[in-house]
Amino acid sequence: MTEHEIEQAIIAAFKLKIIDGNDVNWSKEIETSKTDPDKFEELLRYCSRDLRDNTPLHPVMHMWLCDYLDGLVKSPKYLNER
Repeated sequence: MTEHEIEQAIIAAFKLKIIDGNDVNWSKEIETSKTDPDKFEELLRYCSRDLRDNTPLHPVMHMWLCDYLDGLVKSPKYLNER
């Protein structure tokens, strides 16, 4: 990555929200993430934060993350590039 690309990635990361896992309709969030790249990134960041904090993931998010890691779930950015 060039310096400019790294800078743009950092700016984009700061613009994204990190989801607070309380009272979230995970099914709705996952459905939205299928077409919304920002929502997809939010879900990944939520999973990352909980894993780093050793906080158990919600079961729905645990399965979603496993499906993503197994290649069953694709980023909407990837799907739009095909």
